[in-house]
Amino acid sequence: MSIPSVPPVVTSSPQQRTRAPRRVPLVIYTALAVVFLLCVVVQVFLAGAGIFASASWLSSHGILGQILPVIPLLMVILGLVGKLPRNINWLTVLLFVLVYIQPWFIYLARGVETPLLAALHPVNALAIFALALYLLYRARLILHLSDEGRRSRSPQHERSERVFQGSEQR
Repeated sequence: MSIPSVPPVVTSSPQQRTRAPRRVPLVIYTALAVVFLLCVVVQVFLAGAGIFASASWLSSHGILGQILPVIPLLMVILGLVGKLPRNINWLTVLLFVLVYIQPWFIYLARGVETPLLAALHPVNALAIFALALYLLYRARLILHLSDEGRRSRSPQHERSERVFQGSEQR
């Protein structure tokens, strides 16, 4: 008769445990963040051309705006599959929501005849750009630190583990 073994006691909470992100989804996430930022710049150009050159440019602005939410949606999926830190995943969800509601500022302003509501459209665009830029920065940082962590299991690796959890002190 054998004595059953007792599982080891885990003293750390699940939030304290670190998990390295998966490399391939992280690389694709980072690439999509770059593509998304470039699309936002193109959107600003199309809007400016529609205001200052010819209103016909605004149709291209609207078409690209209808396609744009697909990129943050893919980023959300990749963030979950790639085991990115929870705060990065939530910020990516926020990016998707901001992009999704972006045209509604125009639609609602026309519907309730309140042009001032449409003024939130470019303000939201600034928030979208800033958040996407921050997400790209964090994704590249995690990618860089995970590469360093694979090369050596040094104190630098401990720093990368803190960054994965979003707890790095600045």
